Amino acid sequence: MLRKFLGFHKKIQIDWSYPKEYKSLLNSRDNSLDNWGLYQIILLDRHGVEHLIYIGKAFNNFRSRLKSHLHKFSSYEGILKVRLGSIINTSMNDIQLQDVEKAIILYTNPLRNSKATYSYNSTDEYLIESFGSRGFVPQLIDTKNL
Repeated sequence: MLRKFLGFHKKIQIDWSYPKEYKSLLNSRDNSLDNWGLYQIILLDRHGVEHLIYIGKAFNNFRSRLKSHLHKFSSYEGILKVRLGSIINTSMNDIQLQDVEKAIILYTNPLRNSKATYSYNSTDEYLIESFGSRGFVPQLIDTKNL
């Protein structure tokens, strides 16, 4: 608790990839799928408008996590796309990655996320800086303000 009192923040930087078509990405040999981090699942509707469907975390690798979710989103009409968010210059455990995921879910309110959509609770404070093709994720989230 002393860290909170002193205003300690763990700085997290996320580099978001350009959105790629979901099934094509899974069938590709894209090496970025072997990494871990966060991801956004987006629906591009028939009018060309993007909708944020889901924010998730992949602690082991993106490929296996995205494969496990494919059935959840197959009923949507439109083009499903994915943005991969690689964590830069920091080591994290699964709990910390989950905290960052929850903060982004609370801030962006995706259509299919059911957890962490109303409140945020963590023992640590994070300053989450996003760059690249962020999509719906803001450039900066300070969890102290959630």
